[in-house]
Amino acid sequence: MPGPQYGMARQGKIEVVIDENLTNEIDLLTAPQEVLVANDLKPGPHRALIRFGQIDQGWVSIDAFRAGNFPFGSMEFDVFGDDSYSLNDVRVKLEQDNKVVLCRLERNAFTGKCLITGLKPGSYDLSIRAMGWKPIARQGVSINMPGQTVHPGSFYLQREERARGSNDGVLSPNRGRTVFVKPGNMFEIHCEAGENAKVRSATLVTDHLKIPLEITDPEVYRYNYENTVRVKLPKALPADLYDLEVKFVYPDGEWSWEDVAPQAVRVYQDFPGEYYLVTLGHTDTWGQQASEWLRELADIINLIHP
Repeated sequence: MPGPQYGMARQGKIEVVIDENLTNEIDLLTAPQEVLVANDLKPGPHRALIRFGQIDQGWVSIDAFRAGNFPFGSMEFDVFGDDSYSLNDVRVKLEQDNKVVLCRLERNAFTGKCLITGLKPGSYDLSIRAMGWKPIARQGVSINMPGQTVHPGSFYLQREERARGSNDGVLSPNRGRTVFVKPGNMFEIHCEAGENAKVRSATLVTDHLKIPLEITDPEVYRYNYENTVRVKLPKALPADLYDLEVKFVYPDGEWSWEDVAPQAVRVYQDFPGEYYLVTLGHTDTWGQQASEWLRELADIINLIHP
């Protein structure tokens, strides 16, 4: 049952009946995306029945079936990471002799379980990635005999620094909520820093520049259920896309910290006289699969007009 699952969680159960015998009951809430229902059957015809469990146990869905004429080898492992609550889709790629054997989305978002099956004996290179996390790889994972299930261990994905979560620190502007502002104008920074915190400094940052901003309201105050401070840009400022670095300090002065909001501020001189307007509809960017699609879409748009 590969593929991402959004919306209501599948909470039902599926019963597996092989040759009139109940052989397995699969709890979809905790099962991996792909499940091996029967393996290494005796030669000859067989009857496989996949049926719903009790109706009141919750809804179920089956995305695909697959069968083969050899015992399926499998890899079973767990994938977790920073901000695991956002880690819905994980792309798993297997290579053998520098050739891609499979590349598809895996992982149960609740349990982190992954199962890859349908493999023949051999040595495989396993790589795991998700949009917004650093990729990880393990070389030489071997299936030594037909039908063997191997456990290459657990994997932990670290957040990409420029795509980290924003539960604390600068909430807006931030990636996905970039502010567009002209030199000399003001904008507001919404943050989660505690009611007694003060913004010590706010700085626009690129790979080559650090530009301090004028803080017009030094106190971080409660506004619209968030902490807010206003800052003003210098009048002479190059047009660019900037990271926003904010440093906080508490009244006793003994504890301070900073946060960087990536690609948070777009400084522009004037909008171009001619421009293209692109409308994107039904783009669920919660899962990494949608993020992969949006990245490809951005590449296409840049081909049209960089």
